[in-house]
Amino acid sequence: MGARRLGSSLLVTAALSAVALLAVQSGSEGAVRAWQVTDEDRAVVDEVLAQEEHEDQIISQLIQLLVHEQWGVRETAAEALKQRELAEHHLRRLEAIVWTLPAIAFSYTPLPTSGPADLIAAQQPWDVLEHARTDGKPLEEQIEWYVTQLRYDRPYGVSRGNAAATSLGRIGEPAVPRLIRALEREGTPAQLKSVWALGDIGTQDAFDAVERWALVTLEGTDDPRILRAAISALRSIRSTEAFEPLERMLWEHLETGQASGIIHALSDIDPDRALAPLSRILTDYPRDPEGPWRHSPYISAALSLARLGDDRGWLALEDALDSPVYNVRRQLAFALSATRDARARPLLMRLAQDEDEQIASLAASEMRILERTLERASEQAP
Repeated sequence: MGARRLGSSLLVTAALSAVALLAVQSGSEGAVRAWQVTDEDRAVVDEVLAQEEHEDQIISQLIQLLVHEQWGVRETAAEALKQRELAEHHLRRLEAIVWTLPAIAFSYTPLPTSGPADLIAAQQPWDVLEHARTDGKPLEEQIEWYVTQLRYDRPYGVSRGNAAATSLGRIGEPAVPRLIRALEREGTPAQLKSVWALGDIGTQDAFDAVERWALVTLEGTDDPRILRAAISALRSIRSTEAFEPLERMLWEHLETGQASGIIHALSDIDPDRALAPLSRILTDYPRDPEGPWRHSPYISAALSLARLGDDRGWLALEDALDSPVYNVRRQLAFALSATRDARARPLLMRLAQDEDEQIASLAASEMRILERTLERASEQAP
């Protein structure tokens, strides 16, 4: 199979919702306190533990506290539950909680079961469920249980499947054979989570299996989500076997949501060979087409060329500043900051003066991101 970079960790794809926890705003003292267990939090749990109730009732009340509005109460209740033996009906209730609660809020908007700075709603219920199902069990049984969780999918946020894939990634090489079987035989959600876990483990066998699956998938499905996962996986492992099929797909998908992923995959897999198709997009494809996806190939090709140090990419990015199409200029703001290059600074400054207030505000925000990126790079330079 093709050459690959074995140092990659998690396969990052939109389809897999490889989601990072949102950072708590550092300037908020209240936000910092929300992530700490306080005496008041412990008192809420201690009140339940002090009741002269049957153990089953105490466990039920502790489980109820896992959806308390305070993070500290949930955390304390979770630790208390981990010290107890939970019956099957308790575990089924935990599974229902994990399935129904949003795991991550994608903004600072309060969730019904969390405070303004407390973004995680389902982590503690999952932690308790995971502990009960795996603690003290033989490793083979643990792996099997985690694999059964991969089928529980949620397009956005962190589901049981995502959490199980992360745990399988931590188990590492012993989980590879079972994950390969899941990749080859299970339904779509489990396959996508298996790709995630195998990429995180990163052994040769894991990457070989991912490459086989992804190459077959390119030719055998038109499901956009599965295609995105396959393209991203091939990009992550730098599969040289994938370059030609991806290049063929590029011209078939120029007006779909797959185009940008294919462009970035080609430029990562083989930068030298990618120069020709990327430059062809800039010369043969219109800069200002209307439509939800039709502007993406031009910007993505220009961005990839710029990252590869090709001046044609920078000229195309500059040219797009004058586009009359709102979505072209909007995507351009993100693309410029993504270059992580000081050459993007004057272009973003021009875009920050855009006649459209939303574009101007976005460009100013992306300028701040770029400045922080450049500052960190300067601090880390030898």
